[in-house]
Amino acid sequence: MAAPVARAEFSPPVAVRTVAPVYPDSMRRDHISGVVFVSCDVDAHGDVSDAKVEKATNPEFEAPALAALRRWKFKPAQRDGAAVPTHVSIPVKFNAES
Repeated sequence: MAAPVARAEFSPPVAVRTVAPVYPDSMRRDHISGVVFVSCDVDAHGDVSDAKVEKATNPEFEAPALAALRRWKFKPAQRDGAAVPTHVSIPVKFNAES
């Protein structure tokens, strides 16, 4: 009988510092809310790189979402207790009511 295969324990990255995006004045004035889905890499130090828009409800939200997310800091993903780079998708929300 074969020995059981050990599975690597994995935990995803966790945001420890977030930066709110700059809300475009025209969008706030017109009470337009939206969301931008950004894919990015989080390295073993918790830094964001290679951020790209996957989908956005309005193109005016894209640049502010990318600029904000590039300033976020994460506790890096962990595999078997060691920090590892990973790829994530993060929604950046713009709420006209807040």
